[in-house]
Amino acid sequence: MKYLVIGFMMVIAAGGCATVARTDSAFDIASIERLQIGKTTANELRAQFGEPQQIYPLSKNEDVWFYTVQEGNAVVQKASFVLNHESGTLLTATWIPTGPDLLNSKEKALAYFKGASFQVKKIGQTATHEYSNDEIYFDSKSALSIRVNQNNGSVVAVAFGGNPSASSLATCK
Repeated sequence: MKYLVIGFMMVIAAGGCATVARTDSAFDIASIERLQIGKTTANELRAQFGEPQQIYPLSKNEDVWFYTVQEGNAVVQKASFVLNHESGTLLTATWIPTGPDLLNSKEKALAYFKGASFQVKKIGQTATHEYSNDEIYFDSKSALSIRVNQNNGSVVAVAFGGNPSASSLATCK
């Protein structure tokens, strides 16, 4: 779905826009996995993670919430959540591994989610002037996506909910 792929794209774009960072360890993969797509509410996200550093209107009915953490001297994005205005519930949850995180490599991520049946799709050309060497590993049954940088095998993002392979942004042109 468009908002999941946009969430992946916003990982880089929004990371530098946030001004306040968390220093806690609330943003581990287990805390993101526990969220329930379609059930977790905006109030529950605020209770667990605090106020987002940035809210970006994705569409008339959807917002993306961005959360950052302090890692050494750097402020890095750790999570983003797409929420529906009408229901006030979570549509997608994206976790961004950094540094020493548990799932910072393709091998570790695939081993962690060993029960998933992944289809792999190369991103390729995303616009007339942009090309990505990344691949998306997607399990349609669990709506789990892992975006991997093929140059170094690092995990760019892990997302729950949506189907990034259905978006024209995720297809090779």
